[in-house]
Amino acid sequence: MKVTASKEAIEYLKNYLKDKEKNAVRFQLCEVCCGTAEMEMVYDKPKADDDVYELEGIKFVASREFAFLVGNIYIERTEHGVDIKRNYNY
Repeated sequence: MKVTASKEAIEYLKNYLKDKEKNAVRFQLCEVCCGTAEMEMVYDKPKADDDVYELEGIKFVASREFAFLVGNIYIERTEHGVDIKRNYNY
């Protein structure tokens, strides 16, 4: 799992996660349909069995059993917060 993000997304996440109990961004499976898996981002606390990737002080986590599906993520700022814009090199 590797995470890159736009400067605006990093700033948004740093401000949002500051002083929060759930201080990491978790990638998790949200839907499987027609042979493809959909992924979502939620705010959570890191767990002992997570793979962790840190970018500019922000922790991105996924369970070890799911992390291999995450691949490489690019996150951009949107009008509603942040979103996964690309997932490449599965």
